[in-house]
Amino acid sequence: MTMQLSEFCDQNSIILYALPPNTTHILQPADVSIFKPLKTELKKTVTKWQTLPQNLNRSVTKIIFCQVFKEALDNTDMENHIQNGFRKCGLYPFDPNNVDYTKSIKNVLKNQLAASPTEPM
Repeated sequence: MTMQLSEFCDQNSIILYALPPNTTHILQPADVSIFKPLKTELKKTVTKWQTLPQNLNRSVTKIIFCQVFKEALDNTDMENHIQNGFRKCGLYPFDPNNVDYTKSIKNVLKNQLAASPTEPM
């Protein structure tokens, strides 16, 4: 976030928005529930692909990536993961009680202050 960036955005009718620190677990449901299972499944799929006799000592290239990635997607229950991510973030159905506020900036600062020794006056 610099003045140059802000001016560029203003001149080009771009709305500049930054996520507040320590809020991705609330505002990014994909980070909460989709990427980890997809990454795990992709690793398994790549390993399976590499163990095929015709693929020994070969790497997944740009040419074959989409085929391997599609197989990983097909083997992942994406619909369920997506729904769980939005539910866990309290976004849909809207429920602020589902959010883990212990990771919020206010609690982080409070915990840091509580952990730091106070100096006598």
